[in-house]
Amino acid sequence: MSYVATQTLIDKGHSRIGIVIRKGSNRSEQATIGFKQCLFDNNILFDQDMVVPFDNFKSENFKTKNFTAIISSHFAITQKLYMQLELMNITLPTELSLISLREEKKIDFKDTVMKSKYKEY
Repeated sequence: MSYVATQTLIDKGHSRIGIVIRKGSNRSEQATIGFKQCLFDNNILFDQDMVVPFDNFKSENFKTKNFTAIISSHFAITQKLYMQLELMNITLPTELSLISLREEKKIDFKDTVMKSKYKEY
């Protein structure tokens, strides 16, 4: 899943992509592997700073990374991240693209915090 998400972002012109993970999570570990592989396959240099544990997320440090896109390994993290990005006055998707990995085929976003700006691909 993360490989395809990363490839989609690369195909859309992104090269400074980050992945936000939950430490100790198997899904995050697998997502990071797919993320790294896709970067390698596209000749994009991997930097450990591209992997951001959500529990260590600090807005002031995040802005210095200059990501144009973020992949989130968990939907719950995506919702929290979305709220923090809004507090930082970062507009989605104008300034930053945000993708959440989720196993379900169809997601009902009517009850989420992201309902107003969500765009389905």
